[in-house]
Amino acid sequence: MIRIHYELNINLEGIDAIFHLLNRIENLELELLTVKNKLQAFDIEHDFI
Repeated sequence: MIRIHYELNINLEGIDAIFHLLNRIENLELELLTVKNKLQAFDIEHDFI
């Protein structure tokens, strides 16, 4: 965080917002992967019916 603050001249509130958004993106990517895996499993199950 200190490096981002000094190199990019971003204040602490901005850094907090950046980390919050990065965390949110990471969680959404994991959620998307979970949904894709469930859909893939559902399609495989339907192929046998």
